[in-house]
This record gives sequence, C-alpha cells and structure tokens, in this order.
Amino acid sequence: MNMNIDHYRKSPNFSYSSLSALSISPSLYLNRKEDVISDAFRLGSALDCLLTENDKFDENYIIYSDKLPSGQMETYINNMLHFNKKGYKDIDHIHKEAFKKLKKSNPKLRTSDEKFKELFKEFEDYYDINKSNKIILSTAEYKQVLSTKLSIKSNDYTNIYFPSTPDDSVTIYYQYPHFFENYGYNYKVLYDIVYINHKEKTIKALDLKSTSKSILEFPKSFFMYKYYLQQSLYQDGLEVLKFNLGLKDYKIMNFSFIIADLNNYSSPIIYNMSDFTNFGRNGGYYKEEYHKGYLELSKELEYHIKHDVWEFPVEIYKNGEIKIIYEQFSKE
Repeated sequence: MNMNIDHYRKSPNFSYSSLSALSISPSLYLNRKEDVISDAFRLGSALDCLLTENDKFDENYIIYSDKLPSGQMETYINNMLHFNKKGYKDIDHIHKEAFKKLKKSNPKLRTSDEKFKELFKEFEDYYDINKSNKIILSTAEYKQVLSTKLSIKSNDYTNIYFPSTPDDSVTIYYQYPHFFENYGYNYKVLYDIVYINHKEKTIKALDLKSTSKSILEFPKSFFMYKYYLQQSLYQDGLEVLKFNLGLKDYKIMNFSFIIADLNNYSSPIIYNMSDFTNFGRNGGYYKEEYHKGYLELSKELEYHIKHDVWEFPVEIYKNGEIKIIYEQFSKE
C-alpha cells in the first residue's frame, strides 16, 4: 500500500467522511470504522483502483469464483472476521463469539451454533482471504467493474482525465492525499484526480463516483450523502495545494464529479459544481432544510473530542435542548 495513503488513513485530521458521519450523529462518527463494507463501496473502490492505481489492484483485490456467503451466513462470517481482527486466535472461540453476536442481533434465531460451524466449512477459503484484508470481488462483479472502466476511458468527455499516452502539457495526480490547515482546523482530503493544465495554467480536482441507480439522480445524492461537504472541503484544500505545488498563478477551476453507471446502461456524466463551496463551508438552507457546513461541524467535533461526549449533538450538552427554528420549515 502507498505509504502516503496509509498515513492519510491513520491521520486524526478532520475529513469529509468523519464530518459527514458526525452530521448524522456523534455515535455514528465514533463507531464508523466498525461498519461492514457495502457492495456499493466494494465496487466503487475497485473501479477507482482500476482507473487510478491499476498497478495496485492485485495487491488490494482478489477475484473469487466460488460461492459467496449470503444472509445469516454472511453476517456470521463477518462476525468471525470482527473477532479475528480483535486478536482472537482460537478458531473455536471465534466461532463461539461470532454466534453469540449473531444471536444477540437476532434473538429468534433457530439455527444452532454447531450448524453454523458445519456450514462454515464451505466458506473457509472466503474467510481466509478476508483475513488477508484483500477485498473480494466475484467474477461477475469484476467484469461489471471492467466494463464501467472501459465506458469511462472511451467517453469523449471523461477520457481526458485517464489518457493512454502522456502529455507534457498536463500533469495528473491520482489518489493524492493532502493535509492542510484552514480556519484553525487540520483537515485531510484524498483527491481521486488533480488535473493540471500547464498551457492554460489551470488546476482542477475531480471525484469519481459510481452508482447502480440512474446517473441522472446524482443531484439528489449530492444532498442525501452530503457531498457538498466534500466538494467545499476539497475545493478549499486546492487553494492551499496550488501554493504547495508552486502553482500560485494558476486558476482553480470548478470541482467536478464523474458519475459512472455500474450497470453500464448509460455513459458516464460529469457534474460541474459551480456555487456550492460557500454553502458546504458555512452551511445554509436547501429546500427548507438547514445543512451544516464543514466549519460548524469541525467546531462541534472539536467539542466532542475535548469533552469526550458522544451520545447527543453539541447543542444538547450546551443548552439542554435542541431548538427547532421556524425558518427551517418556512423558508423557501
């Protein structure tokens, strides 16, 4: 693994993902590392790797042609992996704890622990691969991701960001980690793409996102998944990065999202974001709902860390109540 990426992941600096989790609930922020990797994340990260770090694909992914676990068996094996990562060595002990955790989440479970141990034998290879921290893709998923990669590299609008031959007038950085201080807080961002055009003296950041939904639904996802926080934080980081790269006279272009269809029904689309940087930084109203910016969330996260309180939002600890403002319902 790239040591810079490894350092990025271990850094305590505030990030889009941490602030986004905090905006939902402090407890989600605190426990976000325990989340099981979703199918969407697996496929999306595999696409990112194939496009931007193809030489590291075999290091981080494995194509698994056998049967994949599903349902309760998948949960049971994920529980086993959880206890394996916690340092449990004895396999019988791991089985016992995995079943207890499964039973706790599903009290009406009728299948016995011995039955799960028996069924597990079919998935021992799957379990061993997961212990290696490689991400598993089925053969069908791998073909799906390869097709999506091809659609991006063959599209007239997106292929310039993934050129087959080098161009001396352009510098492209992929999976570029950047640490910076802004408004008194330390942040970290991981750019999928930083595109520098030396002829035009411009610098642009882009983020690659994949979806199994219609790519035309991205404007809804932009607010649902709080991508405005990412867009703003990444764009502000670019103001610092251009000086670090010695490009202080270069113009920063609008941040863009490349949205790819994992079902390969549609060609990829580029969404060019124009006026959301201030919104994502300082917050504001959208469709009668107030959205916190990354600065307000940074202040709240600083409070949670300082006082080590994570059950409720900051306002509860400070005021004993949460105010519901009329404008949140009435502002047009």
